[in-house]
Amino acid sequence: KKEYKVAVKAGDERRWVYPTNWKEWPGEILIHENTSGEEKVSGLYVKVGCKHTFNQNACWVRKKKDDHPELYLLLMPDVSRVGPDHAIISTSTNHNDKFAVLATLSSRWQPCDALNEIEKTKEVKVALTNWLPHCSMSCSAFKTNYTVESPMSDNSPVLIKMSGISDHDMTDLCCRDDVQGQNTIIHLNVHRGSKARQTVRQFNHLCVAPFLKHAAKSNLKYDLKINAPYIPIKPKNLVPFGCCKITIPPRPIEKWVFNQENEEWIRLSEAVSSESLIFNTLDLALQNAPVCFDFVADRNKSALAVNCYPEVVAHHATFGLIDGRGQGIEKEVTVTFRLSSYQDDPVLDRFRLHNCHDLPETNVALKSGFELYERQKKAVTKMLRIENGMVTFNELEMSKQIMPGCCGWSIIAKAERKSCLRGG
Repeated sequence: KKEYKVAVKAGDERRWVYPTNWKEWPGEILIHENTSGEEKVSGLYVKVGCKHTFNQNACWVRKKKDDHPELYLLLMPDVSRVGPDHAIISTSTNHNDKFAVLATLSSRWQPCDALNEIEKTKEVKVALTNWLPHCSMSCSAFKTNYTVESPMSDNSPVLIKMSGISDHDMTDLCCRDDVQGQNTIIHLNVHRGSKARQTVRQFNHLCVAPFLKHAAKSNLKYDLKINAPYIPIKPKNLVPFGCCKITIPPRPIEKWVFNQENEEWIRLSEAVSSESLIFNTLDLALQNAPVCFDFVADRNKSALAVNCYPEVVAHHATFGLIDGRGQGIEKEVTVTFRLSSYQDDPVLDRFRLHNCHDLPETNVALKSGFELYERQKKAVTKMLRIENGMVTFNELEMSKQIMPGCCGWSIIAKAERKSCLRGG
């Protein structure tokens, strides 16, 4: 083709023809930097075995060593398909995190080049990204009468509160929930319906910037850091977590009996109420169920408070762990929670799979003089321990409820239960 000949002359034929070994990717890629100065991205990158997690299953990791962080060699996809995919070296496993990219490799280089005796010795043009610290930065804003506070006492449900809201802004904030304007304390609907979206839009305009500024400067009652520990929580009443029928309304139960005369099954509930009434009752119960974040406006004090109830999320997390598993299991569950922000990446430890390498051997007599291999004997030991209830693990269920608005905050609850691994 004419276009292909033009590409060959321009040295861009690799966008037209696949290499012969394009499906074979190396287990290790060694990178040397020819530039002077500190070697930021050089080193040995080892391919991980994760599939369906990264683009084209391509991820090579350079392990952390001394002051050098762990780096990832990934393929940045061209979603619009108007250009080729290209490799990047990043401190994050997310190729969309632009701020973590340290180097961008030429689109002409492909991972299979590391297996080619000719291509692997060629130099590859790399665009390095150098992030420089900014010595000072200032942010100017219009002067307002807003004052933001966050009570540090655990006795109060108030997460954060803003005072000094003008009468005009307070009217715009409450007009959908207090049409007559006669109530002094208004619980704003920020969870359901088109009116809730309008209220949240007004909340974003008034409160998000002051809230984020206060959280960055003075912190909140719950730590927002990405490595903040989970906080233990206990139910405030006699109802265990996961068993509150107000927080988690039970689904309707259908009862059927067989009519011998008509030879058909009849639903008992039909004699009392219709099916639509049953589900309307459930829908009302779900609408009236308590929520984790409650926005309360006070006209007299010209203030808006955001109340936080982590117990609600704790009920949902525990319910996922105990539902349908019998009575009394809720007593074995421990619940913790934390305040999180989606603006930060979570701190995760590398997942390591347990193996039988350190277990003793258990021999099983076989016929005809055969004998199990060493790894098979250790696997038998593990199977016996599982059957005898000696292998325990933490069952885990998590629940997350996001605070309405653009603050990016959410409450995450984690319900855990020590359990024995079941045998087959």
